[in-house]
Amino acid sequence: MANALIERGIKKDDKVIHLMMNSIDWLAVYFGIIRTGAWAVPLNFRFTGAEIKYCADIAEARIMILSEEFTERVAPLRGRLPTIGKYIFTGQKLPEGMEALEDVIRGSSPKPPKVKIAPEDTCGLYFYLRYHR
Repeated sequence: MANALIERGIKKDDKVIHLMMNSIDWLAVYFGIIRTGAWAVPLNFRFTGAEIKYCADIAEARIMILSEEFTERVAPLRGRLPTIGKYIFTGQKLPEGMEALEDVIRGSSPKPPKVKIAPEDTCGLYFYLRYHR
């Protein structure tokens, strides 16, 4: 996963939106992002489209990795997220203009990335939005 992101231009200190339900893929993606030296920006599955946009704008993420459950929330935002240049998708119905996670991983090198990561490097940006329901 890390090499797939590096091949798509992700470098140390970039941000990658991580919008997936808990799964084995979630873990592979999360640790793959961190292994690039980029910041993982995992978003809460309860976030609305407006909240996703708010977080993406603050993070200035370059890639969004999402699972099928979030397609309807993300689709109307795609033209309004100027820093996100690529979308990686996991699920059955691949939306136009996105890459399938399985293809992305399958096409990447299995060798460890050559990125130096130090204990003091930042690796995550987490959002907490208060709900008043």
